[in-house]
Amino acid sequence: MILPALLLILSQDTLRLNLPIGTAVGLEISETWKSGEEEVVSFGKKVEAKVVAGTAEYPIALSGASLMTSWRIDGQEVKLPTSDPSPWCQRFKTDLRAELTGSELEYRLQRCSSLSLPIEPVEDAASWKWTAEAVDSSRIPRIDFSLRLSRILDGEISLNGTFREQGTEDALYGMTTALIDKTTGWILNQTTVVNNARLPGGDNQAVTYIYKLKTVKLTKPVK
Repeated sequence: MILPALLLILSQDTLRLNLPIGTAVGLEISETWKSGEEEVVSFGKKVEAKVVAGTAEYPIALSGASLMTSWRIDGQEVKLPTSDPSPWCQRFKTDLRAELTGSELEYRLQRCSSLSLPIEPVEDAASWKWTAEAVDSSRIPRIDFSLRLSRILDGEISLNGTFREQGTEDALYGMTTALIDKTTGWILNQTTVVNNARLPGGDNQAVTYIYKLKTVKLTKPVK
């Protein structure tokens, strides 16, 4: 459901997107909702996609298929029905923000795990802030992000940050950590923890939402 906008590269001390069309990407994604320390529900899926041309507004896209690999309710494994992979696509703006979709709650959760980084020179321990404004004609509030590039070492970039929605009693807030490949700019690992979330389709009980992404394949096209 969620793929954060973490397509970055450190080139001449500048962060930018750098994945050519045709690049093959394999992902493992999990989403977990917890009440206190108790797991309520968890889903896992694998994604196989390639980088393709996007739209005028979102010119960079990943297109492929996803397949659910795990499902747990109250910590207990549920047998998965036999199914074919489902179409999957995620698009990005050139400023690295991902296209957000779904219900208001899904949109807010996706936004919490998105990053938008400055296309300008940065150094170790650099920090910056950015804001996504409230969405008109909806209950989606403004959200403020504070981000930090904590390490550039051995071809990898470590990032961490916090976020908090503003002007609403049920504000989502939390933190993100990520590891980025310096050469390609693609995300290697990410964990986002969102507090005060709600379970889609569930009651109004506050839960913690945990999103994890791991890249298991990243292959550039042969020229």
